[in-house]
Amino acid sequence: MKLNLYKYRIAYDVDGVLLNFWKAASKEAGFPSVRFVSSWMISKKWFSDVWNKIKKDKDFWSTLPILNFPSDISTHVTMYITAMPKLMEKARIYNLFVYHSFPRAPVVVSYDKLAAVIENDIDFIIDDKEATVRLINDAYDRGETKCRALKYCPYYLDEEPTIWDLHDLSKVGEKLQELKWI
Repeated sequence: MKLNLYKYRIAYDVDGVLLNFWKAASKEAGFPSVRFVSSWMISKKWFSDVWNKIKKDKDFWSTLPILNFPSDISTHVTMYITAMPKLMEKARIYNLFVYHSFPRAPVVVSYDKLAAVIENDIDFIIDDKEATVRLINDAYDRGETKCRALKYCPYYLDEEPTIWDLHDLSKVGEKLQELKWI
């Protein structure tokens, strides 16, 4: 049975869900590839050095490699909510819609995804960062938002499993049903 999810406002994070930020960042650092990323390696010095190099690099942000193809998305996309330098928003839009042909939808740049889902009346968000997923789901439990979050698990992310884990974007509806959220 095909699920009708059009009555829900669904947002997707970009880096680590649709685009492979870590592959591009590790290449900039001179690593052949990132096999596993554990607990958000942002605290590592190599990432700090790379971040200073890429945060204003339009070529970097406009050519990030694909992680999931547009055809892998099984729902409509209400919007993309992405944590990135605001100055690179046009490069992100180019990367999503021209370079990779993702479904057109508004792009919201925000490092505060909880505020973004509340402000944009989002029902569900798919994000790869466990801290963000936990923050949004805890806020739901406290009655602060109607949004719930699924945690997309890219192949390179090495973290403890959660009940919100999603390994395949074509299974969003099934995961929402499994969790009894719809």
